[in-house]
This record gives sequence, structure tokens and C-alpha cells, in this order.
Amino acid sequence: MKCSSITTWGAWALAGVLAVAACGAQSSIAQQRQKQADLEAKKKAWPWMNTSLSPDERADLVLKEMTLDEKILLLHGNGMAHAGIWQMPLTK
Repeated sequence: MKCSSITTWGAWALAGVLAVAACGAQSSIAQQRQKQADLEAKKKAWPWMNTSLSPDERADLVLKEMTLDEKILLLHGNGMAHAGIWQMPLTK
């Protein structure tokens, strides 16, 4: 009798562990799919980030998207300093 109750508890514990592992795997797959969807959306929103295009094509795409003020800021002042991921170039 003792042996069967231990086996029953062991089976339930194993079932619980497997259920948690399955939920984790499902969550991981969902996260990967979401990442892929986000990447695809970015490619559509920022076509100049497409590395399969030539640098000239990418430059043309980004220049078409920039406003005149943004272009002027690149030539005069701090460039893209207003952007969160921009780092100022190193100066001597």
C-alpha cells in the first residue's frame, strides 16, 4: 500500500514537471514567433536596414525618409544626438 501511494505521488510529480516544461516550451516558441514578427515589421518600417541591399540603395532609402531639418542637423551641429542610440564620434 505504501509503495503504490509513493508511486502515485511520483507519477503526479512527474506529470507536474512535464506540464511546467511544456508551458515553458510553448512560451519560448511564442516569444520566438513574436521576435520574428517584430523583426519583419521593422524591415518593412525601416527598409534601409535591409542588409541584402547595397549601401547606396540603403543610403537612398534613408535619405528619402529624412526631413530637411534632419539632414541639416547631420551636417551642422551634433548630427543624430537627439536619437537615443546615437553615440558622438570620437574626437582628438
